[in-house]
Formats: sequence, structure tokens, C-alpha cells
Amino acid sequence: MKKTAPKGIQSIGIGFSILEVLLQSSIPISLTKISERSGFSPSKIHSYIVSFTNLKMIQQDPVTGFYGLGPKALELGLGYLDQNNLITHTRPLLEELADKLGLTVFLGVWGNKGPTIVYRVDGIHSQSVFDLRIGSVLPLLSSAVGLNYCAHLPFNLVEERIAKELKRNSSLPFKSMNEVKTELEKVRENGVSSLGGILLTDFTAISAPIFDFSKTINAALTIMGRIGELDDDPESEAVKLLKEVTHKISTSKGYKEL
Repeated sequence: MKKTAPKGIQSIGIGFSILEVLLQSSIPISLTKISERSGFSPSKIHSYIVSFTNLKMIQQDPVTGFYGLGPKALELGLGYLDQNNLITHTRPLLEELADKLGLTVFLGVWGNKGPTIVYRVDGIHSQSVFDLRIGSVLPLLSSAVGLNYCAHLPFNLVEERIAKELKRNSSLPFKSMNEVKTELEKVRENGVSSLGGILLTDFTAISAPIFDFSKTINAALTIMGRIGELDDDPESEAVKLLKEVTHKISTSKGYKEL
């Protein structure tokens, strides 16, 4: 006798299809767009959106009226990471590194919109930088963590985003795709990426990859400090400490160097 699949609750499926539409969108979108992309009429999805907004899974822009994912969605994402030991395992090491250097250390993962900060620890010399809070999505070419990911992800996954950033940001130190590729090769050779004074004036950052057993970048660990306070030279003590921590985390995930 052929087994039938367990019956699910249709309304939950509809609700999650709405969340999936918002997850795939890089910016807040209108009710009409959500309707078009989900395949459900505006009248059908409106009550779902109201309920999700009340639960803070969705938030509405007070100016445009458009909808995007809310803070509760971020909590769920962080909860998933914590249950899978990424934050739990790295938290003590991040705190120790921030304590040694007295600077800000943050953990970033690759989200659907790009490199996303999922945990942050401030040292005694850290400056309050609201732009780099948990949940912030950072650019690829004007942040150290972005360059880190570009250097270690398959290039076809980031090439289109790189081209867009080159086109719209004239202040970048790279003016062509070839210059970007040269920089990414340097990042791979040094084992870290570094960039300063672009994303945040007067600040510099260094970022190193965390690999898993398949030698795939799993996360990125980044140190940020004021220019002059953080030595971002590839041979500096800060870079040495950063590499030691990321190597320790990578090894715990089954990574082995060739």
C-alpha cells in the first residue's frame, strides 16, 4: 500500500510563501508586488501581512508603506545559527579577541542579501558605530568582510553584484573587474582582507575566513578599529591573532589545510 504524505495546514504554507517573497527581495516592496510574486491576490494575503506585522515578522515602512522582513525574522535566523553552534562556539573566542585588542570584533555570514553581521563584541577602545549592528548587510567592495567573501566564494555567485557596485560607487579603490580580481588574489595569498576609510571614514577593518570540512567559507571574522589604532598590515599582531582564532574555529568544523 502506497504511503501518502502527511497533510499540512494550507494557511501556514501561504504565510510562508509571503515570507519567502520578502526574503528574496533586496528592498521592501509593495503589497501589489508581494501579490504578483506569491501568486495570491492582495485581498487574500492582506490578513496574513497584518498578522505577521503584529508578530514583528514583517515590518512596514512608515514613509513608503512597503513591506520587508521584521526584527522577529532576524531573531529566528540568529536562533538557527545558535542551534547549529556557530554563534555558541565562536562567542568565547570573539570575546577573548576583542578583550586582547580592545577593539570591535564581529562575526558575519553570507545571507540572501550579502555579508550579514550576526554577532558583535566591543572592546574597551571600541567606538559606537550604529551602521555596524547585528543584522547589518555590508557591501562587497567597500568592506573588508565583503572582499573576504568575494575572495572565497565561487566567483559566479558574486560577479554580478561586484559589477553593480563598481558601476555605482566611484570612491572605490578598484576601477575595473580586473583590478578587483587582482585584489581578491592578494586576499587569498595573505589569508585576510583589509580595507579602511571607505565604508566608514577614519575606520579600518581586517577580515579572515572561517572554513568548514568541505573547505567552503562558512563565516567571516572581522576586527574593526580607528585608522592608527588597528594595524592592518598582513604581518601585524592583530592579523596574527585573527588568523589564529579563525584557524581554531575552522579546525573545529573539520577543516584541514592542504
